[in-house]
Amino acid sequence: MTRAISSRHRAGSSSRAHWVSFCTRRREWGGVAAFNDLLQATLTLLCGEETHSIPGGSIETIRIEAHIYGFEGEISFWVSSEGVEDTVFPTFTGSAVILASLEIANGNIALAGGTPTPVAFTGYVTKRSIRETTSADIDGEPMIERCYTLSWADAARVYWSEHRPISLYANTTLKHAISQQAVEGVTIDYDWTTLDLPREIVCLGLGMAQPASFYDFVIGLVSDLTGVFEFDYATNGYRLGAEKTPAKSVGEVEAHAVADLEVLLSEPRRHTTTVLNPFSEATVNKLDSANPDAATGVRQDVIAHTAIDAVATARSRVETTRLKPPLPHILAHFSELPETFPVPGTFQEVGEGFSARIHAAGKKYRAITFRLHCGPPDGEDDVSDLDDAACRFGTDLTVEYERDIDPVPQLPAFRYPKYPVYAEGRVRSASGTPTDRTWHVLAAESDSITRYRVYVPLWNQTVLVPFVPSGESGHFFFPGYQNQRVLLAFDFDQVRIAGFLDWAGRMPLDSQGNQIVMGKRGTSGTVMAHAYTDDSPTLSIVRTQASDVQTLELSEGRFFLEVKEEETEETTDETYDLSPLAEAAKEAASAQTRASVGGLASKFQGSSGKTSAALDAATSELETGVEDTVNEVVASVAQTEATIAQKSDELAAAADELSDAVSQAKGRLKKLLEDD
Repeated sequence: MTRAISSRHRAGSSSRAHWVSFCTRRREWGGVAAFNDLLQATLTLLCGEETHSIPGGSIETIRIEAHIYGFEGEISFWVSSEGVEDTVFPTFTGSAVILASLEIANGNIALAGGTPTPVAFTGYVTKRSIRETTSADIDGEPMIERCYTLSWADAARVYWSEHRPISLYANTTLKHAISQQAVEGVTIDYDWTTLDLPREIVCLGLGMAQPASFYDFVIGLVSDLTGVFEFDYATNGYRLGAEKTPAKSVGEVEAHAVADLEVLLSEPRRHTTTVLNPFSEATVNKLDSANPDAATGVRQDVIAHTAIDAVATARSRVETTRLKPPLPHILAHFSELPETFPVPGTFQEVGEGFSARIHAAGKKYRAITFRLHCGPPDGEDDVSDLDDAACRFGTDLTVEYERDIDPVPQLPAFRYPKYPVYAEGRVRSASGTPTDRTWHVLAAESDSITRYRVYVPLWNQTVLVPFVPSGESGHFFFPGYQNQRVLLAFDFDQVRIAGFLDWAGRMPLDSQGNQIVMGKRGTSGTVMAHAYTDDSPTLSIVRTQASDVQTLELSEGRFFLEVKEEETEETTDETYDLSPLAEAAKEAASAQTRASVGGLASKFQGSSGKTSAALDAATSELETGVEDTVNEVVASVAQTEATIAQKSDELAAAADELSDAVSQAKGRLKKLLEDD
């Protein structure tokens, strides 16, 4: 059973009051007064297996704010429960995800027997409320109707805004890092070669304590790289691209439906930009980006700390691009509903019906913002039935357009994540046994920087960390040794050692001592220790190589020097496990590939589609070369292992002979001493 809502009922609702207030404010702003028109609308709610369809006659208010990167909206609608079951109520009040889709079209076209072209705004519900009406004239005051209000938005805005991962990806690409954060309803078309470039690390530091979400991260990344983020209202998919989507077809701004066109001028940036590279060995430390519109002396500096000149040069190009002002926009105030709604991404030209003397005449534009507010008709009785497909609404519609050749991206506001993110790692070495305190670093030809390999258990990743003094003067050379626990500080695409978390050797508490431990292991190294014995300081230096021990000790009134060979039941054989060398060589080659591909990308940046093909071919050729090189290294390592194994056997035999000779010499010496 359906029931018409009287004009008195709607006029008395809070939504009606809100709408009148909105119209009043709109007129006070000097804008075009709202108009009444016939809107065909259907709201579909999908929740699990349940689907609810709300026709235009049941809808009270609509608010849509749509941009080229997504939308958000609010809608109120009535559901009668007078003599029928309100099936929407259980779904609306449950906790399951609700997918809402509002499809709208010009209702006058269907009324005239034509077929309108609908547009849809599909997203997920973010906020809900209910107003209930009961009958005071009937016993038990039964429910007569409910007015439901919901807010909804596109999937990325809804779910990426709640998504706050802390993740690390090593030897990866931005495309891989983003695609790993798959959430419900978000599909992405990647049309940007920059996202395919190899990177040493990508760290997403977006935990719950962060003000920034994954949505902020992606938008901030697109902004920094001067790319575009677009939402397709036809497919509900997203596009990450280097440039804006070109026009596939161009319609016309319908002059009969437009009250006026307002030209929006942007103020040019009044500063120049200088990219500063504080790397002490950089070829060029300052790169200026000129701006002909800049005011004298006004400058903004950007830091790009890098050992690769091409990276700083690429950043300078980005900053130069960022200085370009957008071309003038136009804002269309509509006086009636157009035949086709120009949702963001729609291309139109200002032609027939407009004066050839206006600024926008003869130019092509892309719709970037679509604002639609609908409510009860102004000054008319609302006699629509709840089941009507179309309903007359008081309407306010404005659309903002940019020039089709305007390269400046349109992005939402965002917040940058706060770094660093801290996590523990263990230093890796390509030599020695797992318990040895050996160290190993990799050197890259591209930037002449040596790096540790550090394993991060939390994310099961191995990262390359600069091999530099960590807080102490360069006079002290104490590299991080194999399996040493270290605290790593991760930025978005960089990492450093923030501290060392364990000791090579600890002294007992009662000694109140200090010591320096040097060498591979306890049976092969040197220990310098300072401790207190009976409240008196003692300094000792002990050098050990298997059973050969030399000791120097200084204490109160005593100088002690001893050289001895201790008798040991077992000797620790040197082992040579060179399999880590193959892994290290592979990582070194991969790092070189990343640097080479990065250099190629900086040279090819901004070129045509042929450049992308050339870059892909170059990347493939480099990767093939790296694979061949690694195979050669592995083969060489295997041969070396065999040779060392043979030499090790020979050394072991020689050691046995030497040990027998020493034992015999000791026996003869002992016998001589006894005879004496």
